[in-house]
This record gives sequence, structure tokens and C-alpha cells, in this order.
Amino acid sequence: MAEKSEDKCVIEWSSGKHTFTLKIDDQYLVQEWKHGADASRRHWQLKHLSPKIDYSRGREKDCFRFWIATVITLALAASLFFSSINRHIPLLSPLIALIGLHLMGKAIRRSKVKTWTVIQKDNGKCAAYITHGGCSEEEINRFTECFVYAVEKAKKESIQNKSLESDTG
Repeated sequence: MAEKSEDKCVIEWSSGKHTFTLKIDDQYLVQEWKHGADASRRHWQLKHLSPKIDYSRGREKDCFRFWIATVITLALAASLFFSSINRHIPLLSPLIALIGLHLMGKAIRRSKVKTWTVIQKDNGKCAAYITHGGCSEEEINRFTECFVYAVEKAKKESIQNKSLESDTG
């Protein structure tokens, strides 16, 4: 039976209704997230991650799509208001305008420029990230220092194990 290793570092943050957790134990970086009843978990071996920490700034990826949907929906509401259909279905145009305003609210929220701390795999692809604003800079710095130390240690142990295997084999 495998023994459970203790978590070395943990960081938690939330973004809207989502809660995220990153944990580091002896061998893995574990990412967990929850959104209501939906919960999931991913993990990566530390020896396959890069000790280089990267940062990214920008808007959320859906921002532009929400702005396009807003413009289309509000244009549709305006055209229906001035069409002959408005005489037969007078509440259709205001209903579509309300939907457009709801989409505009989502677009405005997603338009805020955010900063992320990015944890990369050895091949340079993103493994996990930490959204700034959900937790303090001190927590992020403490976690990244712990992460870099754990990855470097795991890589050294992996190299030592390979050299021992080659010596005995």
C-alpha cells in the first residue's frame, strides 16, 4: 500500500464562482478546481515540469466573442424595434435588448486586464496557472519559491536515479 505524502505548499484562490487549489507534494503538482457541484483534478510529475516561472497579462479568451455577440444582439433588437414585426410582437425587441445588455455585462467583466503566473511543462506548454487578484502577492511568491525548489529537487533525484540505474545495469 502506497503511503500518502504530505503537501509541501498549497495556494488557493477564487475567480467568480470558481475555486482553484494548487498543491505540491513529494512527486506531483496537483491542480483542483470547483464550480458548484462540478469538481475536477489534474496532476503532473514535478520532474516533467520546468522550474522557470512565467507571467502573462491580458484579457480572458472569450472577451472578444462576448463583444461581438453584444453588438449583434443589440443591432438585432434595434432593427426589430423599427420593423413592422414590432407592431405584432411588441415585447420581442426589449427582450432581445435585455439579452444584449446581459452579454454586454459579461463582456465588460471579461475586458479587465488580468495577470497570471504560469507554470510550464518542460516542453514550454502551460501546465497550470495562478490568477493574480484571487490571492496576495506574498502567497504567490511563497508558492513559486516552493515550486521552483521542489522541481529542481525532483529533477536532481531523477538524474541521480538514472545514473544509479546505468551504473548497476
